[in-house]
Amino acid sequence: MGFAAVIVILLLVAFQNCSPQGFEVISGVQVPQSLVDTSAPPVQPTPEESTPYDEGSLEKIPHNSSILKLKPKQIFQRQGSANTAPVSIEVVPYNSTVQWLTVLVSKNATTVFKKTFAAADLVKVAGNFQMTFSVRAGGWYQLQVLQVVGNTAYVSTHSEFGVGDIYVIAGQSNAANHAETKTQSKNPLVVMYDPETGNWASCQDPLPFASVFSHLIGAGVKGQGSTWPELGDLLAQEDQVPIGFLSTAMGGSPLKSWLPGGPAFYSEFNIKNQPMNYNLYQRLLTSTQRLLAESKGFKMVLWHQGESDLENCNVANPGVCDSVLYTQKLMQLKTSLDKDLKINTRWMVAQTSFFPANAESYMAGQPCVSIKNYYAGSGALLAVSQRNLWGLNNIVKGPSSDDLLDAYRFNGQFGGCVHFSYKGQAEMSKRWYAAILQARSAVPSAQFKDFTSVTGTVTCPLGSLCMSAVGGQVIQSQNADGSPATK
Repeated sequence: MGFAAVIVILLLVAFQNCSPQGFEVISGVQVPQSLVDTSAPPVQPTPEESTPYDEGSLEKIPHNSSILKLKPKQIFQRQGSANTAPVSIEVVPYNSTVQWLTVLVSKNATTVFKKTFAAADLVKVAGNFQMTFSVRAGGWYQLQVLQVVGNTAYVSTHSEFGVGDIYVIAGQSNAANHAETKTQSKNPLVVMYDPETGNWASCQDPLPFASVFSHLIGAGVKGQGSTWPELGDLLAQEDQVPIGFLSTAMGGSPLKSWLPGGPAFYSEFNIKNQPMNYNLYQRLLTSTQRLLAESKGFKMVLWHQGESDLENCNVANPGVCDSVLYTQKLMQLKTSLDKDLKINTRWMVAQTSFFPANAESYMAGQPCVSIKNYYAGSGALLAVSQRNLWGLNNIVKGPSSDDLLDAYRFNGQFGGCVHFSYKGQAEMSKRWYAAILQARSAVPSAQFKDFTSVTGTVTCPLGSLCMSAVGGQVIQSQNADGSPATK
């Protein structure tokens, strides 16, 4: 054991910009009521708007299949203190003589929004009416569009859409579908989004688009679960609004493969049974672009990744150590995504710096008992690099999975004491939930301006040299007692 070395490193960073009464203890974290967003209010009837026609004399005739750009169980991201979202639809005209269009949004037969538009005032694209209106948080809602021609209203109906929160998931296996037990949300307000089809469905493992062992194992074998359905239940119960997930996570992926222009990542874990090289940044970008276009936003990115960045740490040449460069690389990823999406995304970054020693024996069936971190040195560096991100560039503190060992992991070919057991899935869901509630009270980061140099401190394990996150250059290296450090 050498002296622990301490270094001041130069980091490139970019600065950017209802619960029960009292306290609730979640995974050991006290969450006061003051930290919780205001939940969606109970549905109240909207004031009845007068219409330019006599509603009482209308003959109403069903006319289905005229509402476009709205999918069953689709969520629109609520925005701002108004707790509302813009909802955009496209309506195929009944015929060329339509005079008025009335939009009616209701829940359990109670009207929550009603507005009448003059057909002559609406923009048309490819002959169809384009309509946007604001709806407050809640769901599931029913939408009706009445197209009025004389004394007849042709009524189109769409069931189940909502206004709530959508979370984008990115990272590697413990963010994807590789946990022990397949689960499904119990709350009907929790859904998942498939960016390849644009469809929404009740949330259950495995989530679409994220990696899974589907082509290697049968339906009854362990290793196709995640933490997200149960997290969705917790959030939906808390906020009483629809909760959606888009998962882009890919098992085994290192951070460098998520960067624009980074190396392609080869994976045999694919829901479509097609092992291939993946451009992970492009997958993340195109899927979030489609989500933005259809749902007007998302709440935040939940980032859970790190195991694959532990092994690429050469103590003899720490300038190439992925764990030391992690802060810089993740900042590059977020800044690139913000630029391409033209928004300032919010990220929650988990602390993930554990990979078990003797993983091969655990894959062979050895029980997950007294497991140790194989990469203790680079793991300590990676944990610091992940924590350094918290509070920078609209990145907030996420949960830690580093202490979820032994019974929180499962063994065997598809577990290896790396992936979560069901006990680990359930606990991690609670930790994500607690972190999300805490993040609601976090002071927003400064608005994005430019790259700025800031100073951070990290303790190097085993007397190895620590390197700066800028080009691998040693800025300062010393032992804990202030003497010069040596390898």
